[in-house]
Amino acid sequence: MKSIDYSRPDASDEYAPNSGGPLSIAEMDAEDAEIEKQLRRIQATSNQAFIPAMWAHMGKINNEFGFRRNPFGGRTYEFHGGMDIDGERGDQVIAPASGTVTEAGWKGGYGNMVEVDHGNGLKTRYGHLSRIEVQIGQALSRGQLMAFVGSTGRSTGPHLHYELRLNDRPINPRRFLPTEVKELKKAVG
Repeated sequence: MKSIDYSRPDASDEYAPNSGGPLSIAEMDAEDAEIEKQLRRIQATSNQAFIPAMWAHMGKINNEFGFRRNPFGGRTYEFHGGMDIDGERGDQVIAPASGTVTEAGWKGGYGNMVEVDHGNGLKTRYGHLSRIEVQIGQALSRGQLMAFVGSTGRSTGPHLHYELRLNDRPINPRRFLPTEVKELKKAVG
């Protein structure tokens, strides 16, 4: 009986470059470390008004960032690049940081969507909106009304899809958000 050395992959298990093979733990750790380094640099050198460190909408978190069961049935799992915050149709969505609107309108599964560029490769997206109150190119201030909660696009009911992107890759929004919603209450009264 042949013994198997699990410390390194068998030659038959190796993947050709760009073949969709699995990322090694070391590669994922290195990527995470690079993201953390870049986020620390952004937080240290940026005007704090441009860092999305407050909630865009108050509500219960229905879906977190990461893999989840497909909400449209079946036994499949999918990657969820943001978090879903429960709300009623027409609830306000405010800018959690200053920035410039780069997209405002229909975007497939997001439905009505707003994207805001906060600089340094940091962007936020707000999906499933019932109504959009901003335009592409518009400068936003922290706490400014942007849109209203809805259920457009690939949605199972009214909620806000909130997404944080660094260099066009989704990252967990909780890295910036406070654990309580006191800041948002101050901003919207």
